[in-house]
Amino acid sequence: MKIRALIISLSASIISGCGMLVGYPTTNFYVKNSSEQEVLATITVLKYSSINGPYEMTQTFVFPPNDSILARQIGFKPDGENPQGWFTKFQIQNFDTTIHNDPYQRENWLKRMTEAGIPYYVFVVNK
Repeated sequence: MKIRALIISLSASIISGCGMLVGYPTTNFYVKNSSEQEVLATITVLKYSSINGPYEMTQTFVFPPNDSILARQIGFKPDGENPQGWFTKFQIQNFDTTIHNDPYQRENWLKRMTEAGIPYYVFVVNK
């Protein structure tokens, strides 16, 4: 009986840990640099640990000229209204010739769809 309870408990934790109980598709958040120079950005996201609870994780990205990088991947409602809300801090280095869009404004996150109908978002750094 103890083995059966252990197996059920482990199975439930594996399923919930993988996000299968939530039912939201994995949504990608890309950042695109459309300029001719590298762009440096420090991005902070809120993550959740089942042991310690919520915590912030910060990572610095270097976006090559005319390229896109995956900045975050998470289960997100297909009709979600605030893609910018998945980033607690988004600091873009200012360059002499680069004027950038505001990552905290919803309208700067372009919603696109994959062939399978899964939404993804693109933030274009440069205006």
